[in-house]
Amino acid sequence: MPSLSTRLQHAKNKKHKQTVDFIKSFWQMALAAGSQESQSYMTEDGIFTPTRLQQGSVDSSIHFQQSVEKIMREADLLYKNVLPWVDDLLMYADTIDEFLPVLDRVYSTLADNGLYLGLDKICLYTQNAKWCGRVITPDGVAYDPAKI
Repeated sequence: MPSLSTRLQHAKNKKHKQTVDFIKSFWQMALAAGSQESQSYMTEDGIFTPTRLQQGSVDSSIHFQQSVEKIMREADLLYKNVLPWVDDLLMYADTIDEFLPVLDRVYSTLADNGLYLGLDKICLYTQNAKWCGRVITPDGVAYDPAKI
């Protein structure tokens, strides 16, 4: 996994932010056909072979992270206006005029790639974002005191 502290340097001092969370994130990613059998599991009800990425598998988090990074890189958003961290996204910009088109591009990119966001953890607009145990403000990045 990349270093969150290093990645957050891209978002520090940005004034406008939005935080979102993928809904059932890993289940949104198809599991490669060649990997499905090795992920099978057995219960008293039978043998089950998943077709979606399984939470808890050794490489699931990094696979999801890399997949979202690839999608955002191809849209020319990665680390310019979007910071993914596993199933969380932080979007940011210096000005509101820059921020609104970023949101449109992010949502379009996610929709084009069949990825969906949950509504329960969304923060539509903030200048002081609490995200992944950090507080990101126009003045910089610090640990969230509530998490210490």
